[in-house]
Amino acid sequence: MTRLLSDDDVRARLTPELALEGARRALVEAHRGGLHAPPRVRADLGERSLVFTIGGLADGGVGFRVYQTGIEESDQAVLVWDPGGGLAGCIVGVELGAAHTGALGAAAVDALALPDAYVVGVVGSGRQAWTQLWAATAARRIAEVRVFSPTASHRDRFAERARAELGLHAAAVPDARSAVEGAGIVILATRSETPVIEAPRRRPRRTARRSSRRGSSPVSARCSPETRPAGAATRTSRCMRRPASRGRRS
Repeated sequence: MTRLLSDDDVRARLTPELALEGARRALVEAHRGGLHAPPRVRADLGERSLVFTIGGLADGGVGFRVYQTGIEESDQAVLVWDPGGGLAGCIVGVELGAAHTGALGAAAVDALALPDAYVVGVVGSGRQAWTQLWAATAARRIAEVRVFSPTASHRDRFAERARAELGLHAAAVPDARSAVEGAGIVILATRSETPVIEAPRRRPRRTARRSSRRGSSPVSARCSPETRPAGAATRTSRCMRRPASRGRRS
């Protein structure tokens, strides 16, 4: 029997721990060749597009997610078939897509952050910033959250929500530097087209997540070779500006 789920169902049933477990499994299976995920497909419809992300497990379970671009926000639909070809479920709304991105961020935190990383700096206060923090609570025992967003009421509301729903010690701060300075985990979830923070010059062991409407990826984690897990991949982001070089060392 096909199950139809909504955003209310996702919020009620999906925990950070369950989301992180699913993200870990997907990443491991992709590495082993047990998960097949071809490049996303975009159907151009003029001013709008439909984007399909597709995946299938070696055991026969397959599914896809589809969402619309070209408008401010679009519902998404996720359809999943069981190995026998039956349509097992359909999830409609926006919560699952954001939680999925957050869970991948938490998997990166779990793999790259130091075991005692407990301070989180957040730049951004939207849905992606929230799900990144929400999922990260399953990867580390977070004790402190500092959040910056250009709109004071937005960052205040985000901090209040983190205190109320996640039980975290969270505070809004007046600038991005105050949010990330000394943090063991940095979450960047903005629409900025220009850098919003500088990469640390002297503090190499920091995990950063860059999240945007186009997806999420580890950025400039700067792990030292002895602490970075084998195979861990990082890349720099235009949201993170590296300080200018002071010359080549002799």
